[in-house]
Formats: sequence, structure tokens, C-alpha cells
Amino acid sequence: MVYYSMGKYKDAMEYLQRVLSGYKKIFTESHQIYAGIYVNIGDIYFAQEDYSKSLEYYQLSQEILLKYYPEDHRKVIAVKEKINEILLAVADATIANAAYILSENQKDLARMDVANPKYDRLKLTHERLEAIAADTRNVASLPSPLGRLLSQSTLPNGLRLRKVSVPFGVIGIIYEARPNVSFDVFS
Repeated sequence: MVYYSMGKYKDAMEYLQRVLSGYKKIFTESHQIYAGIYVNIGDIYFAQEDYSKSLEYYQLSQEILLKYYPEDHRKVIAVKEKINEILLAVADATIANAAYILSENQKDLARMDVANPKYDRLKLTHERLEAIAADTRNVASLPSPLGRLLSQSTLPNGLRLRKVSVPFGVIGIIYEARPNVSFDVFS
């Protein structure tokens, strides 16, 4: 990825989109060749500090790889490490941007009555931001649940059954006036 190494992210993205268009004419969407392209796209977004998009593409790559390789395969592990890098970068960015986050939070709080029970829940402090960042770092240290073989058996007729954990996605989010929920869901 010459464009990527030169910092020409727009050109790199355009190239990868053309490659994807060509692959779609040849391969099914779950072919392992897409995993590498998705990692490269994730790398571009990561370099631009668009962690949400980066995470999306790394997860797509991981889902595909887990169809072809066990969870302890080097390719799967490499993508898991990239996902953890995003979580750590988000935690670092939270602390690095604490002054801005707190000032924006103060603007929101200024529109509320201090007696409102939601006031304290919405109020961010440096300590609360530190706790949010610590929780995000903690998630990065946890093993990924994706692709875990939970159980397996063989029926008398020879049919092999495997129960494997797979991504389910986010069903719904109830905020209840808590700013940390965004970080929890992202993590």
C-alpha cells in the first residue's frame, strides 16, 4: 500500500474500493481475500483517528477470518490486536481531550436545573473520565469472545455439531442520562 505509506489516505481508499469492486465480480462476500482488504481499510481509518470506522472494518475482517481459521491462528490474533489498539487509542484520546469533553459537558449542564436528578448522572469529572478510560482499557485486556468453540459433539449418524460464539450486534441501548454508555457500547 504505497499510498498509505505516503500518507495519501484518500488515494489508498480509492484504490482499495476499486480492488473490492473487482473482487465482488469474482469472489463471494465471505471469501477470505476480503479480510486483508478490510484490515487495510481499517488501518486507513485508524491512521485518520476514525476509530469507529476502523473498528467496523477490523470486525468485518475478523468475522471472515474466523470462518477459515481457528481463533488462535496468527491472522485472527493480528486482527484482535488491532481491535485492542483501537480501544486503547480511544481511552488515550478520552484523557487527551478531557478539557474539551468537560467544557462541552459543562455547556450541557448549564441548560439543566441542578436539582434535576439527572444532573449528577450527566455530570462528567476528570475522575469519571479516568474511570471511563480505565474501563475501556480493561475491555482491551479481555479475551475476545468471537470464534470460541463452546461445545462440540458427534451424533450417532456421524453428523458433527459445533457451538461457536459469533457476533450478535447491538440490539438496543438505554442511555438513562449516562455519558459513559457511549464508551461502554463502543468497547
